Amino acid sequence: MKLELKHLAPYLPYGLKGILEYDRNEDFCGEDWYSGGIFDKGSQWKFCGYADSDLHIPLGEGEFDAFMWRNDSTYVCFHHGIKPILRPISDLIKETEIDGNKFIPAEVLFSVDNEEIQNFKDFGELPDYWKESIKLKPRWYSYYQVELLLQWHFDVFGLIENGLAIDINTLKE
Repeated sequence: MKLELKHLAPYLPYGLKGILEYDRNEDFCGEDWYSGGIFDKGSQWKFCGYADSDLHIPLGEGEFDAFMWRNDSTYVCFHHGIKPILRPISDLIKETEIDGNKFIPAEVLFSVDNEEIQNFKDFGELPDYWKESIKLKPRWYSYYQVELLLQWHFDVFGLIENGLAIDINTLKE
């Protein structure tokens, strides 16, 4: 499996962030807009689209070969070396803070009560049927539910387990 547009495009309206896997300063230090340190390993960027390597945004059936990311200073196309930051599906039953609000996502998403959530916590993780069914089977989820999963940056495509995304819980605060 490789990271493709179909994996990131659904997150585009929701401010998905990515993290650089290694230092990229040398790649860009000759550019007139370059500012030292913005391409350090671990720096975070916001996903903002896709383009070809010259930042020409394709229209219609245009070719694209990189994802566009931005920070406070600039826009850049990265072909590799950056991974999206996502929440694992197992976080659905944990109290989570999103946009300053603390809640248990499964309560909102599936309208389940605390007792059912507690039963899942007692087993230490989500039941297998939830893990399997959550992998975007649109016939089972309403548009609203899918939209919330994307908005909250849950990994609906299995990118974390395939090494293509960073688990938000592994980042240092």
